[in-house]
Amino acid sequence: MTVYYFKRWTKDHSHFLPTLFKRLWTHGSKFDVVHIHARWNLVSIFSCLVCLLKKIPVIVSPRGTLSAYSFLNRHTAMKAFIHQSFGKFLLNRSHVHVTALNEQCAVQEIARPKSISELPNLVKLPENMPSAYQDDPGTFKMIFLSRINEKKGLDLLLIALKDINVPIG
Repeated sequence: MTVYYFKRWTKDHSHFLPTLFKRLWTHGSKFDVVHIHARWNLVSIFSCLVCLLKKIPVIVSPRGTLSAYSFLNRHTAMKAFIHQSFGKFLLNRSHVHVTALNEQCAVQEIARPKSISELPNLVKLPENMPSAYQDDPGTFKMIFLSRINEKKGLDLLLIALKDINVPIG
């Protein structure tokens, strides 16, 4: 497998990569599909545009970036402008991969993509998962590595813990 890296022109988080867009324009048709994992940056938007112009199918995995929360927090005017001017147009011509029904509903509130497929983030834990600590092997231990924010669904995690059939201590 060949991996290509592209130097960005900007030092901020706009990630402007003209060499990536040129390569996508000239060689993108060699691929069956392009999978885009972000929404609010120039790489994602311009890559999607190039692919659609070249008739290369696009799958967008928004990972929550198309929720009402995303539109109502941080850079709201910019997001509204992008979405209304060309973002919705691009989404309506793309396929969307969501990880949960609530994400699918959020996408359907703002766009009508060619298709929406739900494929959850699956994590299969071993039946007898070894504990990192031997001090109390009968207690379930978990760590949450993220910022505490309603978008992260910590409340859903806490609710789901009641269905785990191990002592929680």
